[in-house]
Amino acid sequence: MGNPNDMNPMLSTGAGYFHWPPIWVGQIPSLHDTSAWSIEVFRTSLPQGITLIVEAQGVFIFDFSTPSRGYVDPQLDWVASTPTIQQAIYFRISVLNAHLVCLYAALAQEETRHLRKMVVTPSNMLSYRSIDEKGVMHHESVVNAQYHFVRSSDAIPPEFQWWREKRSAVISIQVLENSCQLMDQILRHPSSDALDLVNLYLRSCKAYEDHDFGLCLATSWTVTEKLLGVFWQGYLDHLDSARMLASGKQKSNKELHKILIEGRAYSASAITKKLRLAGVIPASLCEELNSVRQFRNKWVHGLVAIDSDKGQEALRLAGEMLRLIYELDLRVPFTLEMLF
Repeated sequence: MGNPNDMNPMLSTGAGYFHWPPIWVGQIPSLHDTSAWSIEVFRTSLPQGITLIVEAQGVFIFDFSTPSRGYVDPQLDWVASTPTIQQAIYFRISVLNAHLVCLYAALAQEETRHLRKMVVTPSNMLSYRSIDEKGVMHHESVVNAQYHFVRSSDAIPPEFQWWREKRSAVISIQVLENSCQLMDQILRHPSSDALDLVNLYLRSCKAYEDHDFGLCLATSWTVTEKLLGVFWQGYLDHLDSARMLASGKQKSNKELHKILIEGRAYSASAITKKLRLAGVIPASLCEELNSVRQFRNKWVHGLVAIDSDKGQEALRLAGEMLRLIYELDLRVPFTLEMLF
């Protein structure tokens, strides 16, 4: 343990993101009083001791100062505890990205519109020593926003400031509340991988809107295949319980182990076929599973070009599987922007 007085100055208790493209939250503040942009418009408690604070300018700040997977003891020795700190940072990023999915889903459900997707990474995550002090320690995302306009300096007036780009969306407090209800479901979900799958789903959406349809399809299929396996295991468990009930006796651990091991050995193709023959899944879902899986294999093994339709099909299937298997209705609208 290092000396508390020598703790690394980059250790933080808060993490956040500045939504890009820019949005207003609650209502549009006075454009002449920039101090009003950082006014807190929303605060709530989330599971696992996490607090969310939202500013009018579209900054979302999460407090990890209480013991949780995202907590970092400020007295830790930075070098000796690097793996622990990295895990905490990755968990924070997962929480932030999960909230983005929830925000997009809540916005679509409430107002039938969408925002262009963003993904939080270690390079654009905002870090805070304390969320109450609101002192941003790292703000590369803000710097990137400035670069966005620097590259277009000939097309905009010299007095133009990057943060005054037209903000077409105003997120209501009701949408924020709905997004937090969805976050509550994710953070309380009994399956430990729910948060990871939601993150992959967001990255799939971002890849699609970036016109990277191959990556979109492959990442979406990862979500779908995992959930297909979860459903298959549940089906096996159900069959085993039914057999034990019918026979009036319990199977030996050895026989049960054999069932589970053989179940895991099946490929996604075989599982889909068995579930279809058993009448557990409809023919339409079986066709979608086979279609996405086949094109995913073509892209992975042969780098066969994937078009937007296949990317969209994979995305929709992943969203539907999250809803059906994990009961997380996080389906979000997505679009393609074409510039000539």
